[in-house]
Amino acid sequence: MKRRYVKKNRFVKKIKTLYKSISKTYLRFYKRTKRKFKKVDHNYVLARVAFASLVAIIWFSGPSFIGITTSYYNDVETSYNNLQAGVVDIEVLNGDLDTLESSLSFGSGTTTKKQIKIQGGPQSSPFIYNASTTNASGDLSFCNDLSLGISLNGNPWQVGSTTTFVSATTTLISTSTPDLWDITFNTLSASSTPNSVCTFNFTYNAVQNSDPILGGGFVDNEIASTTIYSWGLRINKVYYDVDSPKRGVDTTNEWVEIYNQTDTDIDITGWKICDNTACDTIPTSDPIPAKGFAVIAPDESTWDYWQRADGVVSIVLGGSIGNGLANTADMLVLKRPDGIIIDQMNWGTATTTWVNYNENVWNPGALDVPGGSTLGRKPNGYDTNQASDFVKLTPPVLDLIYPDQSGTLTWYWTYNYNITWTATNPNGADNDLLIDLAFIKDTDGSASLTPSDEEVSIGQKLSNTGSYSWQVPSGFLGYIWLKIVAFGPENPMLNTKMNSGKIYDPAPFQILLTQPEEESPIVEISGALTPVEEGLKPEGVENNVEEEKVAGTEEISEETVEEPKEVVTAEEEPEVIEEEVVLEEVISEPVEKTQEESNDDKVVIEEESQPVILPEAEPEPVVDNPETIE
Repeated sequence: MKRRYVKKNRFVKKIKTLYKSISKTYLRFYKRTKRKFKKVDHNYVLARVAFASLVAIIWFSGPSFIGITTSYYNDVETSYNNLQAGVVDIEVLNGDLDTLESSLSFGSGTTTKKQIKIQGGPQSSPFIYNASTTNASGDLSFCNDLSLGISLNGNPWQVGSTTTFVSATTTLISTSTPDLWDITFNTLSASSTPNSVCTFNFTYNAVQNSDPILGGGFVDNEIASTTIYSWGLRINKVYYDVDSPKRGVDTTNEWVEIYNQTDTDIDITGWKICDNTACDTIPTSDPIPAKGFAVIAPDESTWDYWQRADGVVSIVLGGSIGNGLANTADMLVLKRPDGIIIDQMNWGTATTTWVNYNENVWNPGALDVPGGSTLGRKPNGYDTNQASDFVKLTPPVLDLIYPDQSGTLTWYWTYNYNITWTATNPNGADNDLLIDLAFIKDTDGSASLTPSDEEVSIGQKLSNTGSYSWQVPSGFLGYIWLKIVAFGPENPMLNTKMNSGKIYDPAPFQILLTQPEEESPIVEISGALTPVEEGLKPEGVENNVEEEKVAGTEEISEETVEEPKEVVTAEEEPEVIEEEVVLEEVISEPVEKTQEESNDDKVVIEEESQPVILPEAEPEPVVDNPETIE
């Protein structure tokens, strides 16, 4: 106070000295020109001159008597009616959305949160403040669908919309007691708008706790920006380094898998898929099913190397993806028809010289995987906007053991055969793999696999046990192929398929019943119906006819041989009778016998006026390892 008083006295003395000097000057001037100022009020003029001098002194010397005003960052401090300056500095610490995956794939029933801390700067005076949402941009329909609820310092406070929220004014806050805003976002409607983006600000306006008499005070404001993406389509997997020639060739047989996160079908027609250089417009295609997949490939031949699972939409560009996907470093961008980027990813080391380079490119990118492997999200659609979202996923390793690739096997209708294989999972446990089995009919008779051949399912999503017993169905005559597909648990495109060699699938046996001259009616049951080479037992065949039955047949033969035989003359020669006998599931075991034993096994049937019926010789096919014959 004493120092201020001294300064004040010095200031007054300066004014008085100046006044005296001006007065003397004025009087001298007046005496020299008194005739011109006879009617002038000299005191009035003197007062005006003194006032002008005072203003000049304050203008040039005043700032040395005013205190210091401090600002921080880009804050603007404004004073109203203040006699002494102060500082208001509101600091906003904008936290991340704590459920980042939800904020990047916001959908029906999704919730995400963030925390914003409000505090005063180190030299700030106490202040009060309020907040509001401002500058909503992007897809406003999605913005309007977002609601928010706020808790202040742990206490539920207010709710509102991201486009219209205005808070009440808070109580006094100081630098030592920050406020914590916990904000929860969710959707107002049952289903959020897919493939949408909403960006908005929380604007915090602070004002100094003003004097109750003078009013006013310094103000400051800060902004906390938030961006939320709705759920939609995501780049889910990329196969850019082709295992040639096993899976095709680079460029032609590369592919990108798109996953639909939502609960509704989405039409991707007219969207764009880009690499680091060029973009391609996606042609007219079927909508991608909810929670389903689409695969974008340059050429239809890609499906010769991969199994196209049911429900997967195939999109063929007719040319390379972008400029062709590089094996060491490249990027993928998925854009809406209006050019808005919905998803992007990149692998390897990015470079700013890429034509499509942008601020969201990861550097370094996702892991560069070796040839034959894919980069994929695990689980499907998992998105935190980080390179680590993509991991190396390698297709299963598959070997079909039986039937093999020889192309010389013969399988018969109604026989059971044991299909065997090995399938290993490079990404986890082998028993996580699922197996599909099918057989392909040579419907065009070409004896080779063609697109017109018919594929028939044997079993889907079977456990990876390594074997499966299958009974060959009746009704098709010709060649067939066994097909096996092993699927990884991640999604349908992570698969490996394999076909057997061709297998002959013959028609049922034909037994022609004829009557030779002067022969007794004899039905031969030993070997006539056996679909194997006489004297050989196929490996793995289980006989359902007991040896006791064969022995019993021999006894019957011995008894009936002793009975007199009816001789049929040429005059009584009956017509030839053909009878088609379809193999039953139970068939006698072939036993190697001599000619004499075979004659003993013949059953001689005596009936009046019955012709002699003899079987026509049947070809002896080779049976290839059936599992069981019932």
